[in-house]
Formats: sequence, C-alpha cells, structure tokens
Amino acid sequence: KAKCEVAIAPDSEWPEAWITPDDVEDQYAENKMQPNIPVTADDLKTIGISYWKMDDVDKYEYPVKAIPWDPKDALDPKLKQLRDDRGPRMPSSA
Repeated sequence: KAKCEVAIAPDSEWPEAWITPDDVEDQYAENKMQPNIPVTADDLKTIGISYWKMDDVDKYEYPVKAIPWDPKDALDPKLKQLRDDRGPRMPSSA
C-alpha cells in the first residue's frame, strides 16, 4: 500500500455520520435512527473510509464524480497528490 503524503483530516473535522435504519424510504433524507446512533471517525476508518478536507474549495473546480477521473484535469495540487499517491479507486461491483 502506497504511503499518502496528504494527511487525513483530524477526527474533529470529519463530517457527522450515523447508523441508518433498515427501512429507508427516502435515500436523500438524513435517515437517523431514533434515538440517533452516531458513528465515530475511528469507526469509519476501521471499515476503510478515509476523509481529507480540501482547502480552498472555491479556488478549484472539483470533478462531480471521483470515477471516472482524468488526472490531467486536476488543478488542485492536494487532490492531484492524493490521486497520485493512492492511485485510482474503482468502485467494487456488488
């Protein structure tokens, strides 16, 4: 596994995450359980999720979707470094 030179965001900067109920009707709703069951950054890291906070988001235009992505389109040096360090990540087929 290649070492990534861009540091993952500190836990305090990760977005809020939670366990969703089994019976989700609207995928675009928050779908929090009652009471809510939060998930920590450590929980997310354990299942292989990484999070980088991109600086200067107004300065660069990011791709709408991560895949497919052409590295020559990267203007943001931090995003380019992430892609160079980690290589392409293709979604797994279910």
